[in-house]
Amino acid sequence: DTFTRPEDRMQFQTHSIGFYANGELTDWLESQTRLSFLQSENRYHYRGPNSGHSAKYPYGFNWEGEDLISGGRYEYAEGDILTRNYYAGENLIFRFNTGDFDHTFLLGVDALLKERQGWSYFGKPNYDSSKSHSAKIGFTAQELIEYRGWSLMAGARADFQRSMSGMHTWTLSPRAGISYDLFEEGRVIFFANIAMTKTPNGNCKA
Repeated sequence: DTFTRPEDRMQFQTHSIGFYANGELTDWLESQTRLSFLQSENRYHYRGPNSGHSAKYPYGFNWEGEDLISGGRYEYAEGDILTRNYYAGENLIFRFNTGDFDHTFLLGVDALLKERQGWSYFGKPNYDSSKSHSAKIGFTAQELIEYRGWSLMAGARADFQRSMSGMHTWTLSPRAGISYDLFEEGRVIFFANIAMTKTPNGNCKA
């Protein structure tokens, strides 16, 4: 991306790689494995009209040349931010029957690590050089019962999150659903789902 001057730039580079493997370990147990890595780098340096300036020059341009930078007519930003995400997940899916009821039971665990480092400069004198990381591990348990076109699903996901500063929190996300396959062939299905997720707040308040 280019901005007001030929030398102004904002450059993005993103690379990712993923590994996926699904397999039936037995006639009643299936495994799903996920591994991925993503890296994103954002480099930028540009000068432009000050987005917060108004009054004499409503559009931010200072045609009279007074106080080009420090006076607030223009703003300058520069930085180099690198972000990396590491993800791993495993699901075990159990399939079995009890009488006329078909069961599909899922147990899952996954983990996500986020790292961010770099520096940024915006205006004057706001300079920030930082390195941070956060980690999350999640557990999922979910049951699906099917009987003559009816399907009932219930489950929950629990996540533990921790930041570099030591703040941590648990969140619980229950979910449930019911559906009816009118012809038992997947052509017309009536369904209703409900799910709830609590947003982490870093234990800052209730």
